[in-house]
Amino acid sequence: MNKSPLETGRQMEMTETAAQELIVWSTTPVYKTVCDLFESIVLDARDEAMAVDPAEEVKARARLTEAHAAAKVYQQFRDKIESLSADRLAKLKDKVNRQLIKDDAFIESVILANASGSK
Repeated sequence: MNKSPLETGRQMEMTETAAQELIVWSTTPVYKTVCDLFESIVLDARDEAMAVDPAEEVKARARLTEAHAAAKVYQQFRDKIESLSADRLAKLKDKVNRQLIKDDAFIESVILANASGSK
């Protein structure tokens, strides 16, 4: 029986397929809805932390820690998806550029454009 990475303590490696699925998913309205939900959870945690009486120092500190952790997880979630998208876009641009370099007509047009001073 396979245990989750949370149970084993091992970090999960993201497959190329999983990364592509996340990139595609991030372009859908569902992604925006999930982000809105995540932001709502972060704001609720912050509000709960603010509602604790400062005299209850241990409880107040615990709620602030929870709110901070929720915000950090949300930011890591967004950053990871943005990073995957940027990496994928860079790989696609590199692939296109490599194909263009193989195209003699394209290279000639670039050389002529540079020689004539136009861009």
